[in-house]
Amino acid sequence: TVAKGWTRETYSLAMAIQNLLWGAAVPVASALADKLGPSRVLSFGAVLYALGLYGMAVSDSSVALHLTGGMLLGTGIAFSSFSIALASIAKVAGPDKRSLALGLGTAAGSMGQVVFSPFTQAIISQAGWYPAMLALAASTLLMIPLAFVLPADRSGDGRAAAEQTMAAALKEAMGHPSYLLLVAGFFVCGFQIAFVTVHFPAYVKDLGFAPSVGAAAMALVGLFNILGSLSAGYLGQKWRKAWGLSLIYLLRSVLIVILLLSPKSELLIMAFAARSACSGSRRCR
Repeated sequence: TVAKGWTRETYSLAMAIQNLLWGAAVPVASALADKLGPSRVLSFGAVLYALGLYGMAVSDSSVALHLTGGMLLGTGIAFSSFSIALASIAKVAGPDKRSLALGLGTAAGSMGQVVFSPFTQAIISQAGWYPAMLALAASTLLMIPLAFVLPADRSGDGRAAAEQTMAAALKEAMGHPSYLLLVAGFFVCGFQIAFVTVHFPAYVKDLGFAPSVGAAAMALVGLFNILGSLSAGYLGQKWRKAWGLSLIYLLRSVLIVILLLSPKSELLIMAFAARSACSGSRRCR
């Protein structure tokens, strides 16, 4: 935003549009995945994702940023989202191992954050932000061949889902109070995750720390989210997931309050990143 002469609010609005499009397009992407298969949908999402990142890099106005980094990238994230990959894992994993399998899948995704946060910061430091954006866009296309490694559905659930209309699926979901409460809880999750992924690195920089501190903190988020994901997956096999999810949201809220009220130091930043990730696995759902 500094290189383009934009304010932080301009970038924040783009991220807000991105999250809105992400949420709005996920049901469409999931419905298409049921009908066409997850591999095709994930591949299409990877292309949109890469185009969105490239569009952000070449945007010369705030409107272009909102269209590419907001709308295009948000749609690409929806069509290449974890929900589609995890749904595929859930269909081939038995009920007795399903929670652990989802935890392993999430942990694998978190490894990407561990690798790419310092990797991207290193490119920015050595070559600038533009080559870093192009590298990220190119790496996103690696999802296409990987998407076709997803196993076929052996449970028959995909065939049943394909025969159910969108209206019937929504009616069935809305008839479950637990589903409505879970969706309401995701608003809390969205606020907390958006703060960490969008605003936390800028917040660290505003505190006077070097950009490398923010990059290291985000890498720690990914590293400790691996532990949190595996733990949530294992415990989800033993105890009610509702209790685990409630505890996760509560601990995140407490940690954010501690961060805001405590004297700031690099140790506090790193401790917050580690603890918020370890208590913040989203796959306890």
